[in-house]
Amino acid sequence: MNSPSEKNTSDSLLQALLEKNTQDLAEIQLKPYTPTVYAIPDTIWTAMINLLQNAATFQPTLYQKLQPLATWEEVQELAAQMGETQEQTVQKALSLVAQTNRQALSQIQEELEKEQASRETFHQQVGKEQERFTSKLSEEFSAWKNELEDFQQQTERRWRQLRRRFTLGLLLSWALACGALWMLLR
Repeated sequence: MNSPSEKNTSDSLLQALLEKNTQDLAEIQLKPYTPTVYAIPDTIWTAMINLLQNAATFQPTLYQKLQPLATWEEVQELAAQMGETQEQTVQKALSLVAQTNRQALSQIQEELEKEQASRETFHQQVGKEQERFTSKLSEEFSAWKNELEDFQQQTERRWRQLRRRFTLGLLLSWALACGALWMLLR
């Protein structure tokens, strides 16, 4: 904090500033309005007076707020203390982070091993299913092939029978046509 001598000096400076600003404000407000010199509208004049009053009250308030602030030596001492505390805090944080990272890495490694085992199991199951599907498909294909061959043999037999019947029918119809023609011509 500030020393007592600094405090007295700043109080007297603050008091002097307050008095000076109050006198200046009083002079401005007491001067009569003379439109022949400069024409300042009432609204602008009122705004200017308010601005000056605000400035006059703001400066002492600012000095009062700044007064309890620490001196440069106090700031340096606090910075040194914070530096020591900060080093200790950083060391603790680093050790905690390292420990947390080791735990996380071991958990990740366990999860990866579990995932690898489940993938191997899955690949084995997929291989068995693929083998079973292939053998089933092969059996169905051979059964379908046998049925197709039987159908083809039956179709060929029926075509042969149909051709024989068609040929016999043609021969008989030629014979009948020839016989009928013979009978007509006779």
